[in-house]
Amino acid sequence: MIPKMIFSTILAIGGLTLAAESTVLNQPYGICTHVSRAHEWPFAERNFHRMQEGNISWARTDFDWSGIDKKGEWSYDHIDKMRDLAKKENINILPILGYDIGSARPAWKHLDRWAEYVRRTVSRYSNDYRYWEVWNEPNLHLFWGDTPSSKNYTALLKRSYEEIKKIDPNLNVLYGGTAGVPFQYIEDSYAAGAGNYFDVMAIHPYPWWGTPEMMIPNVPKEVTWARFHITGTCVLAGFVIPPDWHGESPDDRDLTFDKNTFYVVFLDQNHDFFPTRR
Repeated sequence: MIPKMIFSTILAIGGLTLAAESTVLNQPYGICTHVSRAHEWPFAERNFHRMQEGNISWARTDFDWSGIDKKGEWSYDHIDKMRDLAKKENINILPILGYDIGSARPAWKHLDRWAEYVRRTVSRYSNDYRYWEVWNEPNLHLFWGDTPSSKNYTALLKRSYEEIKKIDPNLNVLYGGTAGVPFQYIEDSYAAGAGNYFDVMAIHPYPWWGTPEMMIPNVPKEVTWARFHITGTCVLAGFVIPPDWHGESPDDRDLTFDKNTFYVVFLDQNHDFFPTRR
């Protein structure tokens, strides 16, 4: 279960323990570019070259089922060409396995046919690409193609994970990047067992109204965010209130805001911190 975010005042930092270091990519910068699709393919070579000039080494792109399976005739010519161009410029590709075809719509209701697409595609490129993202923004009807459902996405994710791991257990499966941070959707997918069927969590934390931290529940949008340094690299996310909020209560609890206090964001009632990096 994903813990709810709450906040509290910072009183003491002695003996504080932060979460273990996460994996750091040597080449962490990338963009989403649909160079495997017809409308962007003509610009793929130029785009890869410009990316290399900008020290951007990852491209996320769709390996659309509908672009590969043409009524039972499987064609990967366009992806083969894209792969060769990417290799020329030393660009890493993050493929997205996604969407459906007219005779298998929605995909989650046709898992045997979906599995064939996954099996054929991943087998062909397993030596080239070691990370595979299962769908894009499945919490949106626009991409899911049906009423968004954590349970149904989990079923598709599970089948994908099983097929990919049969090909090579060392391949990495990504939970399809969600639109925003839909806490309930993700929590429901965990309840359905999704946590057992991916290696990397992908989220698109669109901060339409400000910084990503502002999407944390229970924190007023009017506050000023800051970071409290614990060590040379580890810091805590928190905020200070507008001066005119001094003495006001944030909710129905017997608490009042203090303008001289730095409020640290916690993950749950056990005071697990919301860590960030400088």
